[in-house]
Amino acid sequence: MAFPYEEGSANLLYNLCDGWSHERMKKVTKKKGISLIPDTAFVVAYCRAQESKRKDALFNDHLAERLIGTHGKKVMKAMPREGRKYLDWNVAIRTIAMDRLIKRAVRSGIDTVVNLGAGLDTRPYRMKLPKKLRWIEVDYAPMMELKNEVLKSEKPHCQVERVGLDLAQEKVRRPFLRKIGMGSKKVLVVTEGLLLYLTEQEARELSKDLLKNPKVKYWLLEYNHLDSDEDSDVLPVKFKRSDWIPFFMDLGWKFADVLFALDESKRVGRAHPFKMPTEVLKKINPQFGYVVFGKKA
Repeated sequence: MAFPYEEGSANLLYNLCDGWSHERMKKVTKKKGISLIPDTAFVVAYCRAQESKRKDALFNDHLAERLIGTHGKKVMKAMPREGRKYLDWNVAIRTIAMDRLIKRAVRSGIDTVVNLGAGLDTRPYRMKLPKKLRWIEVDYAPMMELKNEVLKSEKPHCQVERVGLDLAQEKVRRPFLRKIGMGSKKVLVVTEGLLLYLTEQEARELSKDLLKNPKVKYWLLEYNHLDSDEDSDVLPVKFKRSDWIPFFMDLGWKFADVLFALDESKRVGRAHPFKMPTEVLKKINPQFGYVVFGKKA
């Protein structure tokens, strides 16, 4: 999972806007789509910016537009049109569902949130969180530099730290996880949209590292069902198991909390873009939601 701009900076990420990286992106794959993992962060932020402009917006991410610059718009233009409505819906529902689960975890006594693969997420700025809550964002160094630069004049609701590293590299990931355990008592780890881009072995190793850390009490992740090669035409997906929940439970996790995407969609009155009854959609893709795992005793 190598970031092609490892020697870059915030300026380098914004230089994507001149079209060079966009052209490179299209050359890497035969079909138009997202071929570089960092581009997915711009896609998600773009969707959140669009959601925030709606009259019936489910949340207000007032910083997303500034973070995506013009590159996010270029990436979205490279996406197949038929997939955009689904992406907008997916990101909106995922955002509010994970917001709810994070709030529940914080109320239960979590003192630290570690957002692995944070991308352009702005929850510390738009969510009402305890001032003493420690929120650590982890992603590729240029992505973190970009956020530091764009958000330097913004005041978060909690204590924000940013760490630039490649989570696929065990030699840097493991020392980092040990370090955060030293300054915290009860940690919630969040991986929103990250696991799809890890190989099965990388996901297994990440799970093992989190289980070994005694300060990590909960792990919030989304789960999906992707077992078709067609998904790779749009996103650089690697983790395609159809048994997400059993996979992680077999590694040593147990259910602590869960929300289902289609139930959330119904709760907030935001219909799925595919015009089918909810029960039919559930039968087509039942494994689609957001789960908080705790550790087995």
